[in-house]
Amino acid sequence: MSAPHLQIIMTAQEYIIAELEKLKQPIVHQDIGDAPLEEAIMARLMSKKFRKLKVDQDTIDFCKESIKIALSENGPLSIGCAHGGAKLWRFDEYPEVDWAELFNMIYYAKWMRYIAEVYEPGVTLEYFSMDVVQLRLNNLPRSETDQYTQSFEKIIEWMKQYLPENIRFTHRRYGDAYKDLSEYDDELEVAMKTVSDELGGKLPVLTEEQRYMTELNVRVTPEQEKDPLWREKNEHMHLAVERTKA
Repeated sequence: MSAPHLQIIMTAQEYIIAELEKLKQPIVHQDIGDAPLEEAIMARLMSKKFRKLKVDQDTIDFCKESIKIALSENGPLSIGCAHGGAKLWRFDEYPEVDWAELFNMIYYAKWMRYIAEVYEPGVTLEYFSMDVVQLRLNNLPRSETDQYTQSFEKIIEWMKQYLPENIRFTHRRYGDAYKDLSEYDDELEVAMKTVSDELGGKLPVLTEEQRYMTELNVRVTPEQEKDPLWREKNEHMHLAVERTKA
């Protein structure tokens, strides 16, 4: 007679704590054999365990250069992670973070540990907040993006207890590149003129996906509601955001 199956059920809290406890365990260095250290780091940086899409050559070249800099300084590899800097305003949790940010940090910490197994100086991951963009593009007030930032940085601070010494998270805001946000508006205006010239003075034509994402993300103002072309104008600004100097 076979033994009965033992079913172990974890609560959500128990699972999260278990994942966090795994993160702070000492990192065991992996032998890379005769492989050059630069290649071993690159292989783990680009691992399909943590990557969904194919990487373009420009990104590959940029990553290799970043690895060379880290090796020359014998310092941590720096990874930048740009993010919106705000919770979607339609969510009940808005304007503060929710579980998604914690799960994101756990996921990235696993990736950083994987790299640190072959590179002892470790990894620093900087979350780069694009929150200043939300003010103009999605009509979110600065007071609410500030709330998000404060709650986001609290999670980063709280996560420190679960990270090995050679792995850390940092945070920087796009707006910090300016002494005054009016400077950002000036840059955006120049960038919008550049995009307009490239489009021959016309507005961009939206795909169905772009139209959906625009309607999802933008908190439409009464003035925009009166304008049948507000979506196209918003995408014009979206394209310009990527051209700002900072």
